[in-house]
Amino acid sequence: MTRHHLLLLILSLGLCACPTGGSDDDDAVGDDDDAVGDDDDSVGDDDDATGINELQESEPNDVYPFQPLGNLPDGRTTVSGTLETAGHELVGEQFFNGDLDLFTFRFASARDVNFSVNWGSESDDLDVLLFASLSENSPLGWNVSQKIAESASDARPETFSSPLSANVDYTILVGNWEGGPGATYLLTIETQ
Repeated sequence: MTRHHLLLLILSLGLCACPTGGSDDDDAVGDDDDAVGDDDDSVGDDDDATGINELQESEPNDVYPFQPLGNLPDGRTTVSGTLETAGHELVGEQFFNGDLDLFTFRFASARDVNFSVNWGSESDDLDVLLFASLSENSPLGWNVSQKIAESASDARPETFSSPLSANVDYTILVGNWEGGPGATYLLTIETQ
């Protein structure tokens, strides 16, 4: 058997550890063939095997127009964030007086959606409220007409579900009712 025939035999049996072509390097954490996505980042990767769209909270997002999340894909979207301060008092229709994180989003078609927020410290008490079509001067609290759903209890995580319409600008508010500074949380928005 000649070297040429031996090389052909090795290649036909798949014994060569060569790349399959392009920039595909076939490793466990590779550029386009691994189990956790094509771009291997941990933020904003919405096309990996887990189907999770992972986002980060960024300040300032407690004043209008808030932090836009855009058109959300089907599946699960998570937002990791930090509430720098906590607190509440009744001032008109707005109860929170600590840091608020607000995010705007929409869906291209009507969806039933599950919402949850979870956090690390037992001493914190986070709440989550969902609004539709807020304007720059809309109050942010429980007694406003734009509020459509909420979870504001002693439970951890706070959770609720709501049917949402297509092409409506929704705003979700995460606030720390009471607790310490620097409360980290994970907000999850998941289509059913």
